[in-house]
Amino acid sequence: MSKGQFIIENKLPNDKWYISECTGDPGRTLKKENAKRYLTQSGAKRAITYYLSRYSFRKMKLVVTNTMDTKYDWN
Repeated sequence: MSKGQFIIENKLPNDKWYISECTGDPGRTLKKENAKRYLTQSGAKRAITYYLSRYSFRKMKLVVTNTMDTKYDWN
């Protein structure tokens, strides 16, 4: 089974990180290879909606990135 090809990254200047499954507020990593992977673009989009509502106090600009180099900006 494939791990998925979509990841979520924060695109604020000077604050680049990726959503991960580690603990945190939200869980995040600096390494792209450790990012949480989603099987579908729509699944990653739903996750962004969740993260933006759950962590509304945190300054984030979350973007779905296809690991095949196509970016989808949902903000």
